Amino acid sequence: AAGTGIWVFGAALQRRQPVVASALSGVGLGVLFGALFAANSFYGLLGNNLTFVLLVALVGVATLRSALTNDRFMAHVGLVGGFLAPVMVSTGNNTAVALFSYLFLLVSGVLVAATWRGWFELVLVAAGGTTLMYFGWTISWYEPSSATTAMVAAGALSLPFALCTLSTRQTRPWVNVAM
Repeated sequence: AAGTGIWVFGAALQRRQPVVASALSGVGLGVLFGALFAANSFYGLLGNNLTFVLLVALVGVATLRSALTNDRFMAHVGLVGGFLAPVMVSTGNNTAVALFSYLFLLVSGVLVAATWRGWFELVLVAAGGTTLMYFGWTISWYEPSSATTAMVAAGALSLPFALCTLSTRQTRPWVNVAM
């Protein structure tokens, strides 16, 4: 309840005090992530699947709200939370297809917001987080029998970044520098 209250209070301040509102919203979002993690891991009140669905919904709402209110900080907090969600509910099993499908959807949604708002740094954070998650899976779970999954995942996770680059090349000068 506290996290939701702080987040809503931050939203109410958005027009008058955008910096304070952004900070409060980030704190509220962090409290909500922490509460869901604690409810699942420490207290056993929520199962892994429900916790994951709630975390994904939280990330989705944070990304949408950040794009609509032009709140970069909220976008970053939501993205970091999005990358932490599979780690927070990990069962210790190799669920590569589920992990990479989730990462594809997470990155695609965030890159749409980043492209729309021109948030180049969010694209970099998304690329860094995707790379860390991919290498984390590789270090923990890769074996020769999963080479096909690894290659398909690498290609699929590259696709949103390629489309982001193509869609912004004409309108954003920083993309032309990178090409």
